[in-house]
Amino acid sequence: MTRPGLLRSCATLAALVGIAAPGRAGDAPPCLASVTLDPGSAVIGQQVLYRLRVLSRDEVAAVEWVEPLAFPGFRAERLAGPPQPDRVERGDASYHVHEEQRALFPERSGTFALRGAGLRCRVGGESNRFFLAPVPVATLTVLAPPEAGRPPGFAGLVGPLTMRTVVEPRVVTLGESVRLAVMLRGSGNLWDAPDPLALEGADAELFRHRPVRRLEPGSRLLVRVHFVYDLVPRRAGTLLVPSIRVPYFDPETRRYEVASAPAVAVAVNVAVDAAGEGARDAATSAATGHDAEPPGTGGGSWLAVGLGLVAGAAVAFAWVRRRRRRGASAEALAAADDARDRGDREGEAAALARALREELADGIPGARSLAAEEILERVAAPAAARAARLLAEVDRARFDPSATPPTRAAVERALGELRS
Repeated sequence: MTRPGLLRSCATLAALVGIAAPGRAGDAPPCLASVTLDPGSAVIGQQVLYRLRVLSRDEVAAVEWVEPLAFPGFRAERLAGPPQPDRVERGDASYHVHEEQRALFPERSGTFALRGAGLRCRVGGESNRFFLAPVPVATLTVLAPPEAGRPPGFAGLVGPLTMRTVVEPRVVTLGESVRLAVMLRGSGNLWDAPDPLALEGADAELFRHRPVRRLEPGSRLLVRVHFVYDLVPRRAGTLLVPSIRVPYFDPETRRYEVASAPAVAVAVNVAVDAAGEGARDAATSAATGHDAEPPGTGGGSWLAVGLGLVAGAAVAFAWVRRRRRRGASAEALAAADDARDRGDREGEAAALARALREELADGIPGARSLAAEEILERVAAPAAARAARLLAEVDRARFDPSATPPTRAAVERALGELRS
């Protein structure tokens, strides 16, 4: 096996705790390995960094497991790990370096012996020698989160974690929906996070979307969980979107904490549209004949006049609606400018998203509250598709502080394309 093959073999092995395979007496061992556990003890659900370093001399052709390695009682995820040096010196010997990291999450309490299977180190050359190397045991003590101080609603989540919530729009009319998005981010067992929204009463109809869970491997594993809800108010007035509370245990401080977001009031108005009333009045007149032509006028002429009135009212209604959309998107852009001047990054992104949604709503019912991905599935026009993709970028930046949101100029261009 070539050296690239050796590295691939090491990378695909589950883990390695320690190896020392001596060659001839007095020779430096052809392979060395070490492992560290950080931390050395943990609570259920806490991330434990399992760090493997394998050193191999130039003459080593392959390192193989005698039998596979397993982590019973743990969830294990591969990590990218930080960059490592290509070579290190140990005494008079020079070694190639390969490092692999795993994030281990204990699923129950107890003392665990992380047993490594035996390793076979093959040295190339004329002798083609093999050396069997036992792998020592690494132990980890896992405790349950303490009973003392455990808050109500604690579901076993381990932190630290952060939470961000978005509620939009803040003003709706009956028949429209309010979108609530909750994002949790942390390095613990967030895939076990229960639904955080407890909605009581009959003020709104609740639609829960399927939670989205993402793993982000790096030097440590980060876990993101997105919960999304649509709330449809049942009556005019004020809809109170309830506060969100997510209790967790912080193993670093050994204390329970609660990530929380306050309740949000949404104004719910009754839909009133003068142009729409005019269209309905015209349709009623045509149906009842109250505005019929004087005697002697043909019925066909009467019908044409009635249809003309209805069509004219519909055109007027559409014109008024477009004007209102443009006014709403212009107000949203102005709000984005104000938020940027205040240094409010979240407020700026929310306003840019609102501007895009207002324009998209002219051709896509429900665009004010649909997820950007759902809007993309419903659009056909290239301009609308570009605006929906831009909206997805804005929403992503709202949840990820490290993401760069699209510029205001890019949003303005998309709005102009939608209007043309």
